[in-house]
Amino acid sequence: MSKTKTTISISILLIVLTLFVGCEEPYFDTSAIPQFHQEYFVEEQEPFSFDSTLNLYIDYSTCVKLGQHSNFFQALIPPIVGAAPHYWAIKGPVIEELTDIDVYTELKNIVEVNYADLQRAANQIANSNSQAIFITDGEYFQQNIAGGNVTNPYLAPAFKTWLKKGNDIYIFAEPYQEKNKGITYNKKRFYFIFTNSELGDNIYKRITETVQLKDYEDVKQLHLSCSRPGMTYSNSSVYVVNSIVTSQKPKDMGSYEIQEWDNTWEYIVNQVVNATDDEGNTLPNGPCIMTGLGINRVICDALRVTDVKLEISDITKKYCYYFNGNDTADLINPQEWKNSFIIDKDKFKNYGDIDIYFDKKNFNSTPLTINYYNFTKIDIKVSKIESMLDRSKDILVFDDIQSKDGGENVSVYESIKQSLFGEEIKALIMEKPLYTIYIQSNKY
Repeated sequence: MSKTKTTISISILLIVLTLFVGCEEPYFDTSAIPQFHQEYFVEEQEPFSFDSTLNLYIDYSTCVKLGQHSNFFQALIPPIVGAAPHYWAIKGPVIEELTDIDVYTELKNIVEVNYADLQRAANQIANSNSQAIFITDGEYFQQNIAGGNVTNPYLAPAFKTWLKKGNDIYIFAEPYQEKNKGITYNKKRFYFIFTNSELGDNIYKRITETVQLKDYEDVKQLHLSCSRPGMTYSNSSVYVVNSIVTSQKPKDMGSYEIQEWDNTWEYIVNQVVNATDDEGNTLPNGPCIMTGLGINRVICDALRVTDVKLEISDITKKYCYYFNGNDTADLINPQEWKNSFIIDKDKFKNYGDIDIYFDKKNFNSTPLTINYYNFTKIDIKVSKIESMLDRSKDILVFDDIQSKDGGENVSVYESIKQSLFGEEIKALIMEKPLYTIYIQSNKY
């Protein structure tokens, strides 16, 4: 072997040994976790920004014309007009912005135009960066195509596009009756409000500050969102990390926390294995290690969380390299740590609480035996959601105006169903952690 190659080999060996020793030294601590978390586990996402425009889309149909006789319609229009909306008229296949008009006068003189292109109007809203209000009866008729698309989820693409941006859709559904060829049909006047609940002066807030919904018992409301549920403290207890593992309180970092366990694993294992209940019976998983965390299981009026999971990683090596300023940290992936921690599933099901225990029966201590300190990352994630949309089906379904035998138009209902339960929306809710816990513990 040449002298040059020997020198290079020795240099590489020294670097590796230095890093290994660095991981064993006592000064290796939690001080770099905030920067570590930000660099590797926070997805940089440019927030969706709204312009100052409010768009009002009006379906030129009988539903809006009859709105002149509706107290709710009349109450809703002033706060909308007061927000100086851009006015868009949906007249058959044509969607045009009308300028230099008096909105009140225009709405009072609506003349129905057949074949409203509601799908294109909704897509136009969803692909904009403006808040919008869309008033329609939900009937999507197309030129040269028979039928009113009574089962067609034609609004699903627009709803999905808007919700994926982290936005909200609020729906007011107002029942009314409409006659057609001598038959009276029970229909709905829909007010779709495209906004974001985090906007300080959003149009939904502006409307509901003026219009008291409790005064209109027949008008029902539905809120759509695919935001991940927020962590809360449970109603059943305060948040506590058991003194078996540490005497220190967690460092609250907002969306995550840092725990420094100062007790030895010998002590911890002894306490867990020998733990008993008040009657002296051995506890199957030992005492609860972390109690008092919870989540708001209701994501929106149509979605509910039914289960959560823990994803546990051994991040010691990656964090060690990062702590010592070695770029190799970028190439190291956290290692899954199976058989470590579990959630009390029954308590979550009953209360929404997230109580964390050791997986006492299957506990795998191997990842804890290598370094002076061990670093563990616990991500709490949604693992299962369920639909609550059927509870609101009556709000969204209305008579098919072309049916003489009680047929229903379920197009709006199906649009919401397909938009919220597509894989893209589910991934937004389930892939990202609700909360992260970093743990520094001693060598096993």
